Amino acid sequence: SLKILEIMAVIRLDKTTDQIEHVLFSSLMDGNGSVPASRAASDPLASNAWEEVSPDATLLAPVECNSLWMQFKADIKYIMSQATSAQDTLRKAKRALKIVVGVVVVVGAGVVAAVGAPTAMTIASRPEVAALMEKVGPELVAVMKDIGPEVLAMLKDAGPEVTGVVRSLGPQIVTAVIAMMTKWMAGPHQQ
Repeated sequence: SLKILEIMAVIRLDKTTDQIEHVLFSSLMDGNGSVPASRAASDPLASNAWEEVSPDATLLAPVECNSLWMQFKADIKYIMSQATSAQDTLRKAKRALKIVVGVVVVVGAGVVAAVGAPTAMTIASRPEVAALMEKVGPELVAVMKDIGPEVLAMLKDAGPEVTGVVRSLGPQIVTAVIAMMTKWMAGPHQQ
């Protein structure tokens, strides 16, 4: 934005050089975009003319460039805070979703271990469960593609107790999931 302001400040038809870019960047990019009070007396943006530039070639005086930059910063502040807030909300939602998915995986593994793989498969083959899987299956696959590696990393870091349960149930979980997905993929929703 500051580069565009520099280009728009004066008409440059004869390839003459000027220091407008340097003046704007050194004056406006000090962190808060305003000239410190100690430099106010020698502020190059307090002038109505650019050094080395004819008044006829000036489109935006230094003082106007300063005013436009302050207006731009004020206008963009709200947009930036909204973007930052949206990113923060998304980050929190992903973190919560990872926790929920991790808990569901551990609880699912516990259920399979408690009732056994055959009973879990019987439950999974019920029409209402199959209908639910048909509705949420594609979304679940999409979510797992997005956050699956992060969930696995979270489960890995969850502690020895959870890791031990998952390890001991590993073969049963894999068998149950493969059987359930095979049955689900062979169901009527496949075309």
